Amino acid sequence: MGSNNGYVVTSRAKIFQPFDALTGLKEAILKKEMELHIVPPPELSEEKAEELNLLMKELRPGAIIKVTYRAKDGQYYEKTGAFSGIDEYKRALKIVKDKIYINDVINIETDVDFELNGVGF
Repeated sequence: MGSNNGYVVTSRAKIFQPFDALTGLKEAILKKEMELHIVPPPELSEEKAEELNLLMKELRPGAIIKVTYRAKDGQYYEKTGAFSGIDEYKRALKIVKDKIYINDVINIETDVDFELNGVGF
């Protein structure tokens, strides 16, 4: 093998071993992906749109809900958490600190079982 400034090329390659500069990032991403379950795209009829509209008017802060919605990436996801209100200006449902645009909502379930760190509510 050739040498370059005293280093043998095979020895030099060992200097450039990969390392995880952002320790824990991979695990955090996997955890977040598990929270957002991809679901198949459902059809939204006019009757279902009216049903969702009425349900949104009845929601009260603190209620645990599961929302199925279409995200910017075109995929459909489910988000479960405590309803914290509606942002009238942005026309979005608020689940804790997350906002889901009302036009993207496909389904809302109320009275869902919610689990936090293995403890059911």
